Amino acid sequence: MSYYYAKRSGKKRKSWIKMTVVVNVESQMILAEDVRRGLGNDGIILREMVEEGDIPVFY
Repeated sequence: MSYYYAKRSGKKRKSWIKMTVVVNVESQMILAEDVRRGLGNDGIILREMVEEGDIPVFY
């Protein structure tokens, strides 16, 4: 349920378990993973993974 719909309808949003996985497409090797409860933006999780050094960044 989107934030907008929950706000307009007065319904309470439920949280869930969210797993974010970063995989190398060529080797299909898992580079990083993160498990959280919740509502939220996946971009924030990816940014934290890069800042912590969990995901190798190639330029």
